[in-house]
Amino acid sequence: RPKNAWIFFRLDMHKLLRLEYPKATQIVLSKRISDLWRSAPSEVKSEYHRRARAAKDAHLTDYPGYKYAPR
Repeated sequence: RPKNAWIFFRLDMHKLLRLEYPKATQIVLSKRISDLWRSAPSEVKSEYHRRARAAKDAHLTDYPGYKYAPR
């Protein structure tokens, strides 16, 4: 399943925040990343949405008949 814009953002921010706050818990990091996403300018969000579309297109090319089916 391809990553969405939020996942791309979270992965990038997690790397940065982990360097800045090495002893922070996942709960603290997740709350901070959520706040950053909410306050991010539309230009930043649109870049992550572009990356998500590219990932989705690549996934459709690699797996043309894929259909998400949770168990």
